[in-house]
Amino acid sequence: MNQKQYSECAVEKIFEEREDFLVIALTGRIGSGCTSASEIFSRETKDLNLPHVSPEPGKIDKNFQNQQRQERIIEKFAKAGHWKPFDVIKVRDILTSYVLESLDDFDSLIKSLVQPGNSRKGIKQEIIERYENWMKSEEAVEVKKYFDNYSFEDMIKLNRKFWEIMENNHHISQNGEITNSHFCLITVVIPRISRIIREILLEMDSFLYTKTYQSIGNIVRTYGRFIVSAERVEAGAEAIFSVAKRINYVIKLYRKKEWLLLDDEKQKGSSMHSSSVRIVIDSIKNLFEAIYLRDRYSAFYMLAISVDENKRQEYLRDKEFERDRSCLQVIDYCERPSEARKVYREYEKEPDKFFGNNETELKDFFKSISEDVYPFSIWKKAYEQGTYTFNLQDVEACIQNADIFINNDKSIGELTKIIVRYVCLMMHPGLVQPTDDERCMQIAQTAKLNSGCISRQVGAVVCNRTSDIVSIGWNCPAANKNSEVITCNYRNFSDCYERNDQMAYSYLEKENKKFRQYLQDMFGENNTYMDVMKEYREKLRGIPMAYCFKDLYCDMVHNHNQVHTRSLHAEEMALQNSSKEQTDGGSLYTTSCSCELCAKKALYYGIRRIIYVEPYQGITEEHVLGFPDGSEPEEGQMKVELFTGACHRAYTQLYSPIFPLKDELEMRGVCFTKKEKRTEKIERKECPECNGAC
Repeated sequence: MNQKQYSECAVEKIFEEREDFLVIALTGRIGSGCTSASEIFSRETKDLNLPHVSPEPGKIDKNFQNQQRQERIIEKFAKAGHWKPFDVIKVRDILTSYVLESLDDFDSLIKSLVQPGNSRKGIKQEIIERYENWMKSEEAVEVKKYFDNYSFEDMIKLNRKFWEIMENNHHISQNGEITNSHFCLITVVIPRISRIIREILLEMDSFLYTKTYQSIGNIVRTYGRFIVSAERVEAGAEAIFSVAKRINYVIKLYRKKEWLLLDDEKQKGSSMHSSSVRIVIDSIKNLFEAIYLRDRYSAFYMLAISVDENKRQEYLRDKEFERDRSCLQVIDYCERPSEARKVYREYEKEPDKFFGNNETELKDFFKSISEDVYPFSIWKKAYEQGTYTFNLQDVEACIQNADIFINNDKSIGELTKIIVRYVCLMMHPGLVQPTDDERCMQIAQTAKLNSGCISRQVGAVVCNRTSDIVSIGWNCPAANKNSEVITCNYRNFSDCYERNDQMAYSYLEKENKKFRQYLQDMFGENNTYMDVMKEYREKLRGIPMAYCFKDLYCDMVHNHNQVHTRSLHAEEMALQNSSKEQTDGGSLYTTSCSCELCAKKALYYGIRRIIYVEPYQGITEEHVLGFPDGSEPEEGQMKVELFTGACHRAYTQLYSPIFPLKDELEMRGVCFTKKEKRTEKIERKECPECNGAC
């Protein structure tokens, strides 16, 4: 092999390694499109229906711009054999594997969740009967190779044995403990049982299926297994990763897919090897499941699928929850525990007056939590102890920590183009450059790290109408010209209480009698300040004892007015460092959707687009911008848009080329200078996807 051949082989091998293993997790609120996205990932290249993008031959095509040039590059790369279908791991199937370990308890759970009058006897028996009918169908021909002589009970035992083996060994070896029967069980049989359960529950109540699997997930994350009564079971912190561990074991199973699918004789004559694997997980609902997988795989990316809220609710009402709008509200609260916790606290104060007559499901949900009815006692404990982010679904936290954000407008064609773009960039970083939105949002994401806010760091970027950056900002306290900015993470509660480091605290904090009395009353009659401080320092182990002035002051005056904050908002800082001449017709990029005050400032500065990542619960669109419910802004009005693109570490990973493109072309034997004349004959190979058209 000469030097030229070696370079071609070496560079190809490097990129093959990137293409060999990819793990993508989807996250998003129900109705956002995670299932639609997973179906796109599982398609063959020809089924993607990517449009052929090309300028009009021989003419100046003014409509063919950089966006179309990027799409053209991605299309050609995907069709050149790089795109391969992904295997789908559904989290609901992982939860079903827990249900099969305690199927009798499943009946009890349904009885506790079902609406009066909709109860159904013998759900366990109905699952078994439908499974056995499926096994008799032509659809299960391949499955019969492994399970023809298996009873349903045998299959349940096999399920339990598989997870025991994986838990003990943490890997798959050639000793025969894990067989092709296990692979069929995990990838075919359990998904079928999941569908059977879904069919049964949807027949009972369109709301019951989602409510059941939300409950199962929360039970497993709390106790590490599926149980109906938790009276004698202690919740352990190790249970947080229970679902994630099983997802990881299934990834390992797929990694040995080719070897496991060999017949017994061929397995004996072949050493176990790793397969080329591309996995998409539908869908992650708890941040620590994503963190668990991200820590183990450098080729792990989390994609957040979001959609306009009006479109999402309209879709769900049409497709799933036509009976009662409060059903959808319950599901939303289950996915957003921080908001549910606030509502629960308000409900406890005045339970009889809190909900109207048309909010039956919502009222029943919070009533069950308040009365400590299992499994709702899990919610109660999580809200009261502040452990909800560990044990419950927390989709907002997942979205905020995603690597790639997709604003899904419910167009399958557009969603497909976005997905293919980012998969191609995962395989070949730097294939195309970032979009203007990505470039500006990444700078906003970097700017937010300057913030010393202990609640939420926010960054903002202001651009003119041609996407040139005018200014940046982050949330931080205001200061006089001659004063140093003292952020909240540098302010210590004990210093404030003892009047140390006095430059860091306001006159109100040091001398206001009402505020000083409020601080003293925090410790009650039975605890001294010194005892509490000693306990806190032991718990913090060197972490700063920072506090939020706004929280303390609002609690003292019994209101929640954000005007009491010490900080300027990131958008305020960015806008005040601009001029109206620069910003007119421009864009505002912010890591958190602008509040009403900042939206009004953006209007004043002539901003036409606000692009954000994290949602903010306010009245910006309805009140400040004046959009009627469910309508699009008129031409010339300011638009508020969800961000689409790569952020954080993914931005760097996807857009940093492994080699400069010129060097890579030379390594692959492509050279357009005269210094090396080609003497050998070129054998033309046609692309199988387009018959040589490319």
